[in-house]
Amino acid sequence: MKNINLKYSLILLVFLITLSACVKDFEEINENPNNPTITNPSDLFTYILKEGGGEYDMFNTNASYLNRWVMYTAQFFGYSIMPSYENLGQSTIQILWESIYTKVLLNTNELMNITKEEPEDINKYAVARIWKVYMFQKVTDLWGSVPYSEAMRAIGEERILKPAYDNQEDIYEDMLKELTEAVADIDMTKPFFTDNADILFDGTDETRINLWIKFANSLKLKLAIRSGNQTVVSELMNNDNFISGNNESVTFQYIDTEADRNPWYDWHTNAPANLGQISDFMVGMLRSFDDPRLSIYAEPTILNPDTIIGMPNLMSKEEIDCQAFGNNLIVRTSKIGLRFLEEPDSENILLSYSELCFLKAEAALRAWGGSTPEEYYKEGIRANMEYFDIDNNIIEEYLVGAAAYNSNANSNEQLEQIITQKWIALYLNGFEAFAEYRRTGYPKLQKWDVNISEGTLNGLIDVDQNTVPCRIYYPSNELLLNSENYNNAIATQGQDNLYTKIWWATLNNGM
Repeated sequence: MKNINLKYSLILLVFLITLSACVKDFEEINENPNNPTITNPSDLFTYILKEGGGEYDMFNTNASYLNRWVMYTAQFFGYSIMPSYENLGQSTIQILWESIYTKVLLNTNELMNITKEEPEDINKYAVARIWKVYMFQKVTDLWGSVPYSEAMRAIGEERILKPAYDNQEDIYEDMLKELTEAVADIDMTKPFFTDNADILFDGTDETRINLWIKFANSLKLKLAIRSGNQTVVSELMNNDNFISGNNESVTFQYIDTEADRNPWYDWHTNAPANLGQISDFMVGMLRSFDDPRLSIYAEPTILNPDTIIGMPNLMSKEEIDCQAFGNNLIVRTSKIGLRFLEEPDSENILLSYSELCFLKAEAALRAWGGSTPEEYYKEGIRANMEYFDIDNNIIEEYLVGAAAYNSNANSNEQLEQIITQKWIALYLNGFEAFAEYRRTGYPKLQKWDVNISEGTLNGLIDVDQNTVPCRIYYPSNELLLNSENYNNAIATQGQDNLYTKIWWATLNNGM
């Protein structure tokens, strides 16, 4: 949405500390005269949008784990081998936890602190609250119970260095409240951040503030649907002040400098083997719909420039070695489409118009507001295909072909249609696809049934959802430095393993 030439590297990080159990030698760090304790709100705003929107420290979790867990991609010999999800190591988890809490949330809280008392800064304070919710949603959706209400009080008079964990139901309730209050507080007569500081949206102050309101309402709809809050969903659907087109999607624009470019490009350039290939399941799903996005999502194989073949999902080394799939899978399977990999200054979609349409489709299906689910379903597909510049005639053929909405199907089958198309549209956004899979069980993941002794394939079999991760581990530092609150959390939520369901995944999300 926005072509930013701002040198992010010039922006100073306000607090180079680690929150909660990440806190080490806090006193010395806090007193370091080389670290500023106050900064210009506009610089701070740019910094938190850059670190959160760019997802630099989150990229490895998304690319190497979440995308493989939801079968967007697959790695030769696994890393997503069933049941060896244990490859998700503590170093990756620690980087993710510390980055979100320290770089983004702690600085977001500081921005809130320096803007909340000044009436002229009411709009700055409001959008900081919106961004806080956006980031906390990622945190709680990955871990479940997390430090929340006390999480950002390491600085100031309270000095809470061992924050309690809030349960996810309470976090969701408060996030919805935060979004409601933030939107209500916005005052169009008050100033906003400078245009250069807001690296998500273009335009006049009024235009950008309105886009932040639509972002907040769209995010609120997602949270309300995910938590089964019919009242909030109905209120929002009646007002319908959401993202209203691809031009209003919330996107982060990378820039072509070494520290600030698209992480997909970096890996494609420097470590292509780490990316994995497009998965066999994804290719099969797209082919089942005769989906024109297949040639965008995947590249032809090295051996055959006219063929797209996916890497088999969840295959052990023994299964692959038995020759059921033949030799040289790396060169005989397809990598991720170059559209996602070859541009260092591409954009990262944070919340798209297409995703919003699928949320509205589900709300309508549940009779929580809006018109017909079919209308929103079609618009969600159309928006995603238009984003990829697919011809309108092809889109219209798709909508009446294999992907045609079946309004005569039962409600669960209609929900499966909606979520499956949403999964396709969210391609490579492992954070959201992983959440939706855990919440709904769709799409129904499948793998090959391999006869190792004969080296043959017996067809596709469904993957038991109970064998797919439900969350990620807490960082090990929490056991060392915040053990009492960590133990209280697992006593309430369940064991700290990959298969303990977080709160909203325990709700009945069927129809």
